[in-house]
Amino acid sequence: MVKSVLLVSLGIVIGIGAMFSIFDPIQKFFYAPVLALVGPAAPTVVTPTAPTIESIRQKGVLQVLQANVSDLLLSNGKGYEGVWLIKGDCQMCVDLGKAEAIATSIKDKRLTIRLPQPQAQHPRVDHSRSKQFDLKSRSLTNYLGFGDRAVHVSEAMQQAQKMVEQLCQSEELSNQARLSAEQVLARMYAMVDWTIEIEWEQPVPVASQP
Repeated sequence: MVKSVLLVSLGIVIGIGAMFSIFDPIQKFFYAPVLALVGPAAPTVVTPTAPTIESIRQKGVLQVLQANVSDLLLSNGKGYEGVWLIKGDCQMCVDLGKAEAIATSIKDKRLTIRLPQPQAQHPRVDHSRSKQFDLKSRSLTNYLGFGDRAVHVSEAMQQAQKMVEQLCQSEELSNQARLSAEQVLARMYAMVDWTIEIEWEQPVPVASQP
């Protein structure tokens, strides 16, 4: 009985194999002319998109440097004199929305653009790191209890804020920000095998105050 079942199973397997062996030439007979006419499927080729000035402008304001500044502040007013170590920070940013295209070479994969000068944004006094070294009274009214120490400190911090804003406009920070922006954009476009060159607008001279 077992032998009969094995023989039957073997016969089924042989029959299926024979059926596929018959259909295989038939499939080749019908599909071969079609493949010869249409040809093999073309391989998919991905062509990197050339960077455009519009794609650069869409990136908006690019922060290129977190700058820390510090300096000594001598305060004098309301009968008090103080010495402060002022520390602050700001973000040096480049507005890519104002980028201008200068030249584009598809062959060399090279793009030249002009950018505005980096600008300091959000300059602030870091009160947690700033220190008061000395604060002395220089007025007799202060010794008599008529002075206003809090007013002097408040005015000193206003001076400190202006000082931080001026420090963030230094040429040294501008140079660092320009270099950082060039490096960031170079790495960004090296990913698509392009070279980007940057020309900077001439800085606007600061008007001297009378």
